[in-house]
Amino acid sequence: MSHQNVKCSKCGYTPRDSPVSGVWYCPKCGKRMTIAASRPRVTRKFYRKPVTVQKSRDQVTSQIYRKLADEKPTDLGLKESYLNPKIDPILPKPRDKMRLFYKKD
Repeated sequence: MSHQNVKCSKCGYTPRDSPVSGVWYCPKCGKRMTIAASRPRVTRKFYRKPVTVQKSRDQVTSQIYRKLADEKPTDLGLKESYLNPKIDPILPKPRDKMRLFYKKD
């Protein structure tokens, strides 16, 4: 039942003011009624799934072959530095105190 047409199911009494949702007692006969909260109707929107285009094996292999054939590997000249890196030697810090550890018998 909506708020506009609330009517007692036993005696047919219609209240002047529309009652709030929840439990309502008829003032004439005392019958208990539950009134559901009126909610706006929600329309669901259904979206189409994106169409997936599958590639055939021939298309995939030809695409890979084109990439390998067209692109030439560029030599950036970085191989030498990776094989023989030039690293400055790390000098140890001078120590003021030295701790010696002995094994207890």
